[in-house]
Formats: sequence, structure tokens, C-alpha cells
Amino acid sequence: MQRVDALGRELADQQRRFSMEKRASASEAAAALQEMAAEHRARLAAEASRCASLEDGLASLEAELGEAKQGLLNWRAREAEALRRKDAAERTNEELRSEVRALQQSFAAATSMDVAQGEGGGPRDGESTIAALTAQSEARIRQLNNKVEFLKASLAVGQQR
Repeated sequence: MQRVDALGRELADQQRRFSMEKRASASEAAAALQEMAAEHRARLAAEASRCASLEDGLASLEAELGEAKQGLLNWRAREAEALRRKDAAERTNEELRSEVRALQQSFAAATSMDVAQGEGGGPRDGESTIAALTAQSEARIRQLNNKVEFLKASLAVGQQR
């Protein structure tokens, strides 16, 4: 019986050691699991922060893109207006050049008529008529050249905007 009692005590002792080892092993496994969970939570928080940062950057970039598109539309409208004004200035320039040519032809014709009348002994003073027509034509030419220069300057300023 002593042997049975000794074996019973030994069995109880082994069961107690087994239970302690089982609890220690379970405790270690739980600690390791908690440590891994904490690492995963930290990694997940970092990725969530990174995602939020990227989303904020995306919103900022989308706003910049919208501003750039609006700026592009504004510049295109300005370009179209500048081209329209350039075409108008070129047309006006051509009209003024035609008018200058017509005045020069008119002046040449008047000069040749006055010279012809002066040689034939006509009643007019040819030199005074030529001087008057020359002064009028030169004034008109200066006026038209000034207008051409003004339109060129206006066009240049319009294209710079």
C-alpha cells in the first residue's frame, strides 16, 4: 500500500508539474500572440496614417489641377482675344498703307499737273500749290504712320498680357 500511496503521490506530483508547464506554455503562447497583434496594430496604424497622408496629397493635387485648368482656359481666352486684335490691327494697317499709297499717287498726279501748268504759263503759282499739297500729304502720311505705330504698340501690349 505504501507503494500505491507513493505512486499516487508521484502521479499527483507529475500532474501538478504538467499543469504548471501547460500554464507556462499557454502563457508564453498568449504573450507571443499579443506581441504579434501589437506589431500588426502598429503596422496597420502606420499604413492608415500613410493612406490618409496620400489622400490629403491627392486632394491638394486635384485642387492644383483644377486651378491649372482654369488658368489654361483663361490663357486660351486671352490668346484668342489677342489674335482677334492682331488681325484687326493688321487689317487696319493694310487699310492705312493703301490710303498712304493712294495719297502718294494723288500727290504725284497733282504735282505733275502743277508742273505741266507751270510750263504752259497757266495762271496758278505751281510752286505754292506743290508746297501746299506736299505739306498736306506729308502731314497725312505722318498721321497715318503714327496710327500704324500706335496700333503696333497696342498689339504688342495685348500679346504680352
